[in-house]
Amino acid sequence: MSLHRSGRYKWPRVIALLVCFLLVFTTVAYGAAPNYSLYSTPYYNIYYKPADANALTYARGIESYLPKAYNAALSVIGYDYRYPSQLGKLNLVLYNEKDGAYGYMSPGRNALNSCVFLNTNYLKSEPYAAWGNTIAHETAHIMFFNYAKADRWSPAIQSQLTFLTEALAWYAGDCVYGWADHKASGTMSASYIRSQVKYYSQAMDKTFTWAQTGAAYQDPKAHSDAVLAIWNLRAAGSYLTDDLRGAPSTKLRNLLTTLRLKEGQLRSDYGSTALNAFEDSFKAVYGKYANSAGQFTGLSGTSTNTAYLYGDFYKLFYK
Repeated sequence: MSLHRSGRYKWPRVIALLVCFLLVFTTVAYGAAPNYSLYSTPYYNIYYKPADANALTYARGIESYLPKAYNAALSVIGYDYRYPSQLGKLNLVLYNEKDGAYGYMSPGRNALNSCVFLNTNYLKSEPYAAWGNTIAHETAHIMFFNYAKADRWSPAIQSQLTFLTEALAWYAGDCVYGWADHKASGTMSASYIRSQVKYYSQAMDKTFTWAQTGAAYQDPKAHSDAVLAIWNLRAAGSYLTDDLRGAPSTKLRNLLTTLRLKEGQLRSDYGSTALNAFEDSFKAVYGKYANSAGQFTGLSGTSTNTAYLYGDFYKLFYK
């Protein structure tokens, strides 16, 4: 499994996330598996191996952070698994491997078939608040994939899928959950994100389209500016949610619903069909096309057309 490293956190690449979807059918077996024990909490069912002497301590240690982590993801995506139709709580499995990731996730069609995996090999050296950050990030991915049925989208729009789901997950974990890279409490403000985007874009003399952001994050080895991609993802998440931290953004929820309704087109093997459906969804909700695959470079660049959502984003975070 190929996983992505970035900054002080280690997150999976979207390819890995899609592969993990195949694990859905094994996730439900944890409760009955003899090698796993259950530690139940109001928001997650935690599964761990009794042979791991520290696992129960870890489960108890993160328990107080789970409501905040879940609600951080919920406040961004707005997809609640606690409705009866969703069969209740998400699964959270503790594992211990040198796989390069703090965690990853496996989205199912409901809570019973969805799972967050936490790697204690790396997290054991972090405060439990950081575990909650990872849980919020991965839970946002699960909510996104279920809400928009994004696991079914065509690989032809993978860069768009990467920037959108990762932007919202980074925003949920770092900004809404409130345990940021450089501080133990509070939130990462839009102004701070903006300052970092400007700093790294100037240092690298480059700005990204959203598609380029997704490509850089998806395959950091092919890009020397992956750090800018990560800050761009935080910025995109903040921008698309109107920097809301207390309740789901109506526009974002409408976008995810619209994308879900266009599932057939987004599944298309023809890249242009899927991309058009993606862009049309933004136009229907935000009033402008995202211009996710194009490049807005301002008045001195190749395009002066500011009628794109990306153009507004560019002016807000890069200027």
